[in-house]
Amino acid sequence: MRSQFLNVFRTGLRKKNSNILFIYKPNGMGLSRLGLDVPRKVGKAHLRNRIKRLIREIFRKQRNFFPEHLDIIVKVIPGDLALDYQAIEQEFIRLVKTFDSGRKQ
Repeated sequence: MRSQFLNVFRTGLRKKNSNILFIYKPNGMGLSRLGLDVPRKVGKAHLRNRIKRLIREIFRKQRNFFPEHLDIIVKVIPGDLALDYQAIEQEFIRLVKTFDSGRKQ
């Protein structure tokens, strides 16, 4: 499992906004999997855990926006990340809609 995660991290396509980086790669499994990378620079443990819970919830509720064949890593970039569920959700949907382009960013 870890080797698959690292493979996506090394060779996946990337889409980014100011605070979120998506790294994704087709997995050939027919289902999407989510990996999270929230570094300590983002904040204390309770803040990092809250961000991870929000991201998992968005992935679970908005599954229809995510293609069904990707391994997706969400890396949170330290900065002024709004902890508003709706703001993060809209950013996710906007970035996920660009997945089909296949270009590195």
